[in-house]
Order: sequence, then C-alpha cells, then structure tokens
Amino acid sequence: MASFTQKLILITLILAVAIPISTAHRRRWRRRSPSRGRGDDNAEQFLRDICSRHEKADACLSLIKADPRLFDNSDNAGAVSDVIDLALEKTGAFAEQLNKWYEDTNDSSIRERYGSCAESYDDVRDRLEDAKRDVGSDDFRSVGDRADEARDVLERCERVFGPGSIDPGHVENRNNEIRIYLDIVRAATTRLD
Repeated sequence: MASFTQKLILITLILAVAIPISTAHRRRWRRRSPSRGRGDDNAEQFLRDICSRHEKADACLSLIKADPRLFDNSDNAGAVSDVIDLALEKTGAFAEQLNKWYEDTNDSSIRERYGSCAESYDDVRDRLEDAKRDVGSDDFRSVGDRADEARDVLERCERVFGPGSIDPGHVENRNNEIRIYLDIVRAATTRLD
C-alpha cells in the first residue's frame, strides 16, 4: 500500500503535468490572435461574416479557409491586407499562366484572347498593389475603389472569352476566384470605413 507521502508526490506530479497542458491551448489561441484576449475585433469572424453574406458563400469560405494566415491577424485591416496579398499571388500566377498559354498556342484567335487577358491581369495586379498601399494608410474608401476598378478590368478579360467561346484554360473559373477576393476586399472596406 502506498504511503501518504507517495500519494502526495503522485498527485503533485499529475498536477504539474496536467495544468500546463490544459493552459497551453489558451496561450496558443492568444498568441495566434492577440485581439481575442482583449475583446477587440476578431479577424476570423470578420472574414467568415463577410463570406456568409456573399452570393457564393461556400466558395468564399473555402478560399479563406485554404490560407490560414488570413486568421493570424489581430485586426480586421490586417485581414484585408492579407486577402489583398492572396489575390495578388493568385493574379500574378494566373497572369504568368496566361502569358505561357499565349506563347505556346498556335491558334491565333485563342492566342489573342490569352494576350488580352494577360494584359487585363497585369492591370488588376496594379490596382491590387495600389489597394495594398492604401490599406497601409488606412484609406479604406480608396481601397474599395481600387477593388471596384480591378473588378472592372477583370470584366475586360471576361468579354474576350464571351459565352460559347473556346476556352481550354478555363479562364472563367480563374476570373470567378479573383472576383471573390475582390468582393471580400470591397465588403470589408465598407465595414472598416
């Protein structure tokens, strides 16, 4: 039979292990988002709320869930900045793909369409870079205007690949993805302004 001292040592060891483990979750959660501890804006909930009101809510939520850095912000403006960064990455990658398809295709009509869309994507990227700069200066109205301008430029690419046209690269799907990012930025800046 165990003595009182042995039982006391065993209980002390169990508590010494259990207490740090039980509080680790709380510390990790606060480190990931300091605002949660202060009761400030919650960037994750902010983005989820925006997506829940989007016409393509499921697609919007899957896009933001795919990149966990969007939830590492302590404020909503930081989350908007990260959404713009993500849109810039996607836009740049797709512009490169369009340029590659432009160079690789032998069909002149498709070649022209890819070239025109690549130029549009370069313009979208320029607008997003301007929006990123404006987020840093807290000029949210301008950020929203830049997102609207980028959306208008994106429509040029869509007009090139009108309904029923041959589109082996599925440009419309890529345009829809970029449009969701722009919609998130637009909706977020309306709330931040």
